[in-house]
Amino acid sequence: QFSFITMMIGVIRSSKLGLKSLACSRAMSKIVADITGNPYKLTSDKAAWNMDESIIDMLSSNNDARPKLREILQDDAGSSFSKILILFENLRYGMDYRIPEIAQSLVEIEGMLVEGKLTRREGYYAAAALAWYEGYYLKCGALLETSLVNSRGDLLAVRLAQNAYLAAGSSKNVLNCVIRQPSTQDSPKHLEGYLLGMFATGYVETGSLLRAEEEGL
Repeated sequence: QFSFITMMIGVIRSSKLGLKSLACSRAMSKIVADITGNPYKLTSDKAAWNMDESIIDMLSSNNDARPKLREILQDDAGSSFSKILILFENLRYGMDYRIPEIAQSLVEIEGMLVEGKLTRREGYYAAAALAWYEGYYLKCGALLETSLVNSRGDLLAVRLAQNAYLAAGSSKNVLNCVIRQPSTQDSPKHLEGYLLGMFATGYVETGSLLRAEEEGL
């Protein structure tokens, strides 16, 4: 069992050592902003397009983001953010945890987290994914919300936190994770529809159906 304390140690190490890791890898990769305006590492322009499309799929929940994330790994086998998001997708879709892809993801992500090979944002995402895997849905949501302190406008973190609270059966948090995050005010205008959808989901979960209709569900 990968303990919550170990996860947080990994996040701290990521915040301290992540910049060093980035500096060492810059010859091979570059830092770009994803569609939410937040940074991650990649090595090809095609990977950037697939990442943005994957995030849109995860925000909308209409499509499975895994095929595009796997394409990124074909171009950039070291894309840690892609590996973390694939694990999240497998968890959200309720896949059998014994399948090879999930088992491999767990080993790789645990290793990257403990060794401090992730950026601060990736560290929180990784710890959150591992918390979900262990069944700690509320901790998963809390970690993702904490990540927003340094990743303003990261609607993907809000969406995944909302999914975690849904899995936990915490209707109040399904709504409050959207309301209480000032970073949602900084979300890009072209993603506003997804933000409204999150508000609507929260209102439905708390029984405010009329308000949900007003928000666009």
